[in-house]
Formats: sequence, structure tokens, C-alpha cells
Amino acid sequence: MKKLLPLLVLLTQTTMLSAQITFQKTYGYSGSEFAGSSAKTRDGGFIMTGASENGANNTGDVYVVKTDSAGILQWANTYGTINDEQGAQVSQTADGGYIITGYYDNDHSGKKLLLMKLTATGGLSWTRSYGVNSSTASTYNEEGYYVLQTPDKGYLVSGASLFGMYIIKTDSMGVQQSSRVFNVTYSNVMQQTSDGNYVLMGTFYPNSTSTIVIYLVKITANGSVLWEKFINDPFDNLIVSSFQQTTDKGFIISGSTYINGSSTTTYTPCLIKTDSSAIPQWSKTYSWQNSQGVFVIQTHDGGYALCSNRADGGSGNLFLLKTEPNGSLQSAITYGDSSLSYHTSFVKNIVQTHDKGFALCGYIYELGSGGACYLIKTDSLLNSGCHQWPISPLTNTISLISNTTYTVTKSPAGFDSTLTLSSVSQGTENVFCFWASGINKIQQQSNIAIYPNPASNQLFIDASTSNKLNINIHDVNGKQILSTTVNDKSVLDISTFSNGVYTLTLISSTFSESKKLVIIK
Repeated sequence: MKKLLPLLVLLTQTTMLSAQITFQKTYGYSGSEFAGSSAKTRDGGFIMTGASENGANNTGDVYVVKTDSAGILQWANTYGTINDEQGAQVSQTADGGYIITGYYDNDHSGKKLLLMKLTATGGLSWTRSYGVNSSTASTYNEEGYYVLQTPDKGYLVSGASLFGMYIIKTDSMGVQQSSRVFNVTYSNVMQQTSDGNYVLMGTFYPNSTSTIVIYLVKITANGSVLWEKFINDPFDNLIVSSFQQTTDKGFIISGSTYINGSSTTTYTPCLIKTDSSAIPQWSKTYSWQNSQGVFVIQTHDGGYALCSNRADGGSGNLFLLKTEPNGSLQSAITYGDSSLSYHTSFVKNIVQTHDKGFALCGYIYELGSGGACYLIKTDSLLNSGCHQWPISPLTNTISLISNTTYTVTKSPAGFDSTLTLSSVSQGTENVFCFWASGINKIQQQSNIAIYPNPASNQLFIDASTSNKLNINIHDVNGKQILSTTVNDKSVLDISTFSNGVYTLTLISSTFSESKKLVIIK
């Protein structure tokens, strides 16, 4: 009984908390890494891509980091040549691997859009580069910003060139099948819609006297235009950054408004909600210091989460706000701390996790001393566990105009060529804070039996499901001590585990659930 009492005390304290893991962590190896994008992976973890600016000849290499659901580093690789490469966005593919787009710069003479295919463990499968004109042209700059796998196992890539928004369709090996250039300024996001087609967003000025126009275009996988929509900004002070199709088949758009002052420009994050015809339903700004809206997602409850950066690069300079479905502010928190060795941080994108929390990806650095990839995992209330403060942005309404029609020119263009990169495994994990906030169930959606509990040497899993079930066990310090996959009934050997309380996480394609596990011997 004396042996059991400390465990019962700890278990009583733990079960009063919700089952969510939160943390702030950085990843890198040379002090010159940053992340430009992250995505959830099917095993519940995260994949990030960006660049390491300490590559061969002091140039940049593509940098990729893979973690589990607790942010524990699984692998990290650089991919590059003697020239300059950078990753902009990553998606998981049907085979469990990853597809990455970015750019390749040959001796700084002109960027070419880059596409890389990786295996599930980070092995390099193939790499190709693409350009608008001939492969020998060095005066044109193309960059990839977003890539999605298409139903035929090929890829659709959106990016930018000096001529406008650049769209490429490839086969499963990256061989170009078609490409087009739209004469508009690009955005960094492409979305697959509920009907299996794709929507892209850009901006342009119809003529020298007009104000800026937001451009939404819907295309098929082969690039055929299905419709074009236009939203006018009568104040000519709008910058768009991302968008997403919403559950009502409309769109939510993030960006910033700005005011040009005598010595500086003041920015304010904003959200624009439209219906399925891209007609604005509401538009709001969220003013806090001098900040720019970066990325928006719709949340599980129908509201929205918007991440933003301080435009003036001050310390503690990224923040996350959560809204109601009508855009009304629920809560907002800023992350970062000038007392850390890293003083300036930036967020690049956000995803909502299985436990209804959020993961923010970006980079953090000390001025003049390089930096590292930055991953923040919050709970559903935006708490990360450290280096954060609540804030109160001021909300205001803005007016936009739609239903005006313009002509956007489109032209076929492009070549592709093979490219050889070398891969090096390197990376470490640094923990600012980690908190496993309980081990109760996250969702009551499964019929999974786990017994006995408390356990000693063996744990029986009766999954009763045709889907693959990922099982992860973490100790109270957040260290992963077991990871496996089962389909039906299985027996786990836990004979080497010490007495204590553990977090057992179950993840499938349809649910995520955590359970308390007590081991007594």
C-alpha cells in the first residue's frame, strides 16, 4: 500500500486536468535554421520545412524536421547543392512520404521552382526544377509556395515568377504535364475544395488609377479555369496572406490593412469571410501594436484561428487569436520572451491538432546570431505552458466591394529539368517547456479496450477496428518510450517500464484519444 499511495496521489492530481500536451521547442544544428511551413502527419506528429543557411559555400540548403505528437525529434535532414535552396511548404503524400516545394538558385543567377519527393523516413526519392522560360535563362525568378497531391498521384504546384502567379501540373515523378502564368501577384496558399478542384488567390491593379483587387480563381487539376472572382478594396490598403475554404463552401481570407505614416507604416491583421460566390459577408481588423496577419484556419467549432507577426520585429512578437464564427474575438495570446537567448520570433503557419489545440510553426533567432525552427503546441485555450501573455486586440469592421469583373491574362509557359541534391542527417531538439496536462480521454469515439490498468508486464489492446491504430506511450517528462501500430488485438511488452503514471495516446484516421496508464510491479 505504501508503494501504491504516491501513484494514487499523482493520478488524482492528473485526472483533474484535460488530456492535452503543450510545449515550445526549437530545432536546428548550426544556429542558422528557419521553418517556413508545417503540416500534421498521419501518425499524429509534425513535419516542417524551411532552410539552413549554413550550407555548402555559406549558401542555404532545404531543411526538413520530423517530430512525433509531443514534438520529440524523429529525424532532421538538409538537402542541397553548392548553390542556394530553400523549402517553402510540405505535404504528406499517399504513400506516407512527403512532397516539398521551394526554390533552387544556381549561383544566385536566377531562382527556379523546386519540387522534392521524400520517403516517410526522409530519404530523397527525386528532385526537379521548373522555370517559365528556357532552362538557360538566368534573369527570371520562380519560386514554389504550395504543393498538393492530385487524385492521379501527380502534383499541382503554385508559386510565383516575375510574370505573375505560376501554376504547374506534374505526374507522379515530377515530370511537367502543363503550366500557366496568371498575370496577378501571387499568394502563398492553394486550397483543394470540397468538389475536388482547386482555388488560388492573388491580387492585382486593373489599371494605373484603380485600387487593389483580390483575385480568387478556381481551376481543375490540369489548370483549366472554372471561375474567377474579384473583391475590391476601396481604401487601397489591403495585403492578403492566406485563405481556406470554410464548411459552408465560402472562404476565410487573412491579411493586413496598413496606414502609411511620415516615418513608418502601421499594420493591422484582418479577416475577410465570403460566401461561396466570394461575396464578402463580414470583414474585421484586430489591432494589436504593429502586426501583420499571416495565416488563418477554420477551427473545429466553426470559428477561426489567426496567427500574426509583429511588423516591427520586436521581442515576443508573434501572436495567436481565436474568434467566433462571426469574427468576434474570443481570446488572444502573444508568445516569446526577451529573456530567452533568442529575442525575435516569427510564425509562418498554424494547424489545429486532434486534441483541439494548435501547432504554430516558424522560427526564432537572436539578432546577429542566427536562429532555429520554432514549434509551439497549445491546448484548446491557446496555452503553451511558458513565455506567453494574454492580449486584447481592438476589433473594427472594414467594408469591401465585390461583383466587379476584370480580365486577367493567362499564358502557357514552362520547362522542367532534373536536379541532384545531397542529403545530410543533422539536427537537435531544444525544449523551452513541455507539459502533459493530464491523461483523461480526449474524445469518446472508439470502442478500444486496454487492460489491465494498472498493469505490470503486459498490456492487452483490443482495437476492434479495420483501420491502422498508432499507439504512443510517453512518461511524465514527455519522453516517448514506445511507439507501435496495430490493426486488431495486440499485446504490448511493458516489462522494462518503471512504476509510474504514463500517457497512452491512440491515433487513427478517424479519431485521437489519450488514456491514463498506471504501471505497478
